[in-house]
Amino acid sequence: VWLEGLTNQNLVSETARRLEQMDVDVVLGTQMLTDTLTDGQRTLIPLAFLTQRPDRFCQGLMDGRVGVFCDGIAQGWLLPGTASLFLRAPQDGNNQWMSARALAFVRYLSVIISLLLPAGYISMAAFHFGLMPTALAESISAARQSVPVSPPLEVVLLLLAFEILQEAGLRIPQLNGQSVSIIGSLVVGQAAVEAKLFSPVVVVVVAAAGIAGYTLPNQDLANALRAVRFGLAVMASFVGLLGVILGLGWLCCRLSELEPLGV
Repeated sequence: VWLEGLTNQNLVSETARRLEQMDVDVVLGTQMLTDTLTDGQRTLIPLAFLTQRPDRFCQGLMDGRVGVFCDGIAQGWLLPGTASLFLRAPQDGNNQWMSARALAFVRYLSVIISLLLPAGYISMAAFHFGLMPTALAESISAARQSVPVSPPLEVVLLLLAFEILQEAGLRIPQLNGQSVSIIGSLVVGQAAVEAKLFSPVVVVVVAAAGIAGYTLPNQDLANALRAVRFGLAVMASFVGLLGVILGLGWLCCRLSELEPLGV
C-alpha cells in the first residue's frame, strides 16, 4: 500500500521486488515477513514498524512510507523504520505541538537514562569513585557497608532479576500479574536490602533505568534497548567508562550502517 505522489517509487519497487522473491510455504508470524522486507539483517534494532492501529498506519502512509498487509495477520508493516517513527507515540497527533515536542524530548532522555544509568553507576562505583561528588560518594559508601558482592555483580544480578520479573508478569494471568510485580518489587526487594544482599542505591538505579525504558511507545525498540543496556553494564563491569564508551561507539557505528530499504 502506498500513496501515489507522496511515496518514493524506489521504495515501492524495492518492497515489491523483495516480496516477489519471498520463498516460504506459509507466513505464520510477523518475523518471517519482516526478514524478507529487511533482507534478514542481523540486528537488535527493528527496521520495520509493526502496528495494529489504523491511525498510525495511515499516518505512516501520509509520511511517504510503504505499507504492507498480510492475510491472516492483524498487523500492518510500515517501511522504512526510522528512529523518529519508533519514538513517536500515537497520541502525539492529538497534543499541541509544543507539548508533543516536550514529550518527545522526555522519551529521548529516557532512552539515554535507560541505557547509561546502570553502566554509569558501575563505572563510578567500581572504577572511577573519585569522579563523583564527595557527598554522593560518602552516601554510596555508607549504603554499601556489609554488602557482600561488588557493585558490578550487584547491578547485573538486579538487571537479571528485573528481566525475570518482567517476563513473569507477561506470562502470568492478568489478575495475578500485578500481585507478582508488587511481591517482587516491594517485598523481595525490601527484604534483599534489609538482609544486606544489595544496597539501596543499586535498587534505585536499576528501577529508574527500568521505568525509563517503559516510556518508549514501541515494544520492539524497548526490547532492543533492554539487551543493549545489559551489554553496556557487562562491558562497564570489566573496564569502567572505557567499556561504556566502546559500547556506545559500536552502537553508533551499527546504527549508522543500517539501511532499511536503502534509507
